[in-house]
Amino acid sequence: MRVQFFPVLLAATWVAGIAEKAMALDEIVTFDEDRITMTLPDGWEKSELNREAALAGFQSSDSTTSLFFRDYQEVGDVGMREVLDATVANFEKEFRFTEDGEVRQGTVKGIGEKRWPGIFTTFEAEAENDSKTFRWKFYRLIFDTGDRIVLVQATTTIPLRQSRDRQVMDAIRSLVVKQ
Repeated sequence: MRVQFFPVLLAATWVAGIAEKAMALDEIVTFDEDRITMTLPDGWEKSELNREAALAGFQSSDSTTSLFFRDYQEVGDVGMREVLDATVANFEKEFRFTEDGEVRQGTVKGIGEKRWPGIFTTFEAEAENDSKTFRWKFYRLIFDTGDRIVLVQATTTIPLRQSRDRQVMDAIRSLVVKQ
């Protein structure tokens, strides 16, 4: 009986190559003077969107989804809910809300056992331009490190692919924040 090792070796090499690519798909990025770390989905890149006001910004390779971070260090005694309400009120001036998400409380990972309090919501909105209607889904996470409040906002176009929604949520869940 003659065994052919070459096809088996070729198949094993091909599978190993796919596994290596799959492991290398997402990229860990660190920004805000090494205080924030996040896993960036495959194909996403740094963005200049909101460059003036943002700690960092990222966008998908097809430019239909963006994610940015803004520091509200100068808000004084204003809390997370007030920041959320104020940012939503600004959006209400430009967009028609079509679906409001529930505001949920949770935490953002810190170093070791540390956790930062946060609130999260989503909403959908639309706007018209040249008699065309454009629709978006917005994700908002606001967390408080004790010395500052940080807004994380992601925006994606609708109709929304489930895989894109998962990318955004995975990126937000991957956050690790040092004080």
